[in-house]
Formats: sequence, structure tokens, C-alpha cells
Amino acid sequence: MTMPKNLSPDQQIEWKKKQVLRVAQWSLNNPEKVIRNKRKHYEENKDAVIAAAKNWKQNNPVAVKESVAKYQAKHKDEILKRSRDRYTNNRDSLLEYHRQYRERNSEVIRLRVKRSQQKNPLRLRIAKYVRRARENTGVVTTTRVKDLIIEQLGRCNYCRHELVDFHVDHIIPLALGGINDDSNIQLLCPKCNRKKGAKHPREFKHV
Repeated sequence: MTMPKNLSPDQQIEWKKKQVLRVAQWSLNNPEKVIRNKRKHYEENKDAVIAAAKNWKQNNPVAVKESVAKYQAKHKDEILKRSRDRYTNNRDSLLEYHRQYRERNSEVIRLRVKRSQQKNPLRLRIAKYVRRARENTGVVTTTRVKDLIIEQLGRCNYCRHELVDFHVDHIIPLALGGINDDSNIQLLCPKCNRKKGAKHPREFKHV
């Protein structure tokens, strides 16, 4: 619709607002037509639409990141299901693709791992002690490890020596049916952890 002539600046602003509301209302009432029109416009102007989208992404990285995060949060279960289905249906080809990717980008991957280890030292430490985590329920969080450092007053849970270094230990060993969970961990000095091994805590107290 063309804007009427001889409108004052304020009237022009008001007219534009009404048109935006009118279009929005029409879109709500005609969702199928909106989809059909968008598809038609895309097919007729594919190159221009793709170029405009790429240009917008380059000029609005923060908005793109927020949009992706919002979409992922809203469709978390759907995305997870699609990812699992894709892996199940294409397992061999995906494994081969990732193997080739690692071979082509070994140095890049090594640098990424190193940066992650430097940025998340507690996460790396936890990873060393969940050798059978995939066979058990639950997860060990960095928050719980930090809380334990405070709760144990920075000391080994058995010998009570100061934890200059510490190991994250499963109270009930995974080998004895313990779970990889925040409720089943304690911090031990390296010496006590090596002595305890896969022993039950009742058994270890008598060693």
C-alpha cells in the first residue's frame, strides 16, 4: 500500500506503524501464505538472499551467537534426538570422517585440547578419574570439587594432610558398582588414593 501524499512527518510515522501492525496481523492469520511467499522469494532470488544472509552474519556476530543459543535452548531435545539419529544411521561414515579430520588437523586439535586444559584444569583432573563413567549414571562437576576443597578444609579426607596436590576419588569404586556422581566423590592426597585403589572404604580404613 502506498503512503498517502501530503502527510505531516508525525502522520507519516503513525501511518508506517499501522502498516507494520497490519502486516504482522496478516502474517499471523495466513501462516501458510507467508511460508509460500518466503519460499517463492527465496527461489527467485536465491543468490541475493544467501549473500545478504552471509553479510548480516559477518556484521552481527553477537546477534548470531544469541540467536543460535536461543534456538538451541528452545529445541534442545529435538536437536539431541536428531544428533543421535544421525549418528545411529551413519555411524561408520561419521567415524571415518572424524578419523580423516583428525589426521588432517592434528596440530589444530592439539592446540584446542591444550587451550581447553589450561582454561579448565579441574575438568581435566576430573576426566582422569572417570575411566568408566560411560558405564555409570551421573556426572562429576567442577562445582562439587571446589565445594569439597572447602568442606575438607584443603586436606586429604583420610590422612588429613594438606592437599598440595589431590586426586578425585570415587568413595565406592566404579569397579564395585559405585556411580560417577557428585555424591560419590572425595578428595584424597595421591598417596592415599594409590593405596585405596579399588578397595571399598570400609576395607581401606583397616589398611
